[in-house]
Amino acid sequence: MTDDDRTNATDPVPHDEALATLVGHMEDIRTVMVTTVTADGSLASRPMTVQEVEPNGNLWMIGSQGSDMVAEIRADDRVNVSFADSSDFVSLAGRARVTRDLEKVKELWDRPTDAWFEDGPTDDDVALVQVDADSAQYWDTPGQVATLVAMLRSSVTDDGNPDIGDSAEVEL
Repeated sequence: MTDDDRTNATDPVPHDEALATLVGHMEDIRTVMVTTVTADGSLASRPMTVQEVEPNGNLWMIGSQGSDMVAEIRADDRVNVSFADSSDFVSLAGRARVTRDLEKVKELWDRPTDAWFEDGPTDDDVALVQVDADSAQYWDTPGQVATLVAMLRSSVTDDGNPDIGDSAEVEL
């Protein structure tokens, strides 16, 4: 990331700091929307749980071998993963791949995942999805109330655009 990659800020954020902020946001938000490319070229999104965020921004999820998402990734590996909570937002673009690494599945397995697979980590339907991140953008806001106050203040004082947090693009 260069100094020009930073948006909505006066001071550029160094790449390592932006990456750490990005990863921190992703670790805090476990339920995401994964968007894949369908056979006809349209986009399809569905909620997934992130099992692990690596320090470089790559992700691991557990899915179903028979799911549309896994079939779409096998046909076209381009994905977008969107993270959102009340004050933080991340959009991550990357390439996904489906694997069957039983040791990694066991490492990532947690109690809620049991609800989806009758035979646990060794279930034949378990698919391990890894997303290799290419780039991401995050928005770090002070929260809904503070954002609303900043927007109202800006409209009343005519001070230009409200300061509603930080944003950075990170090449991964």
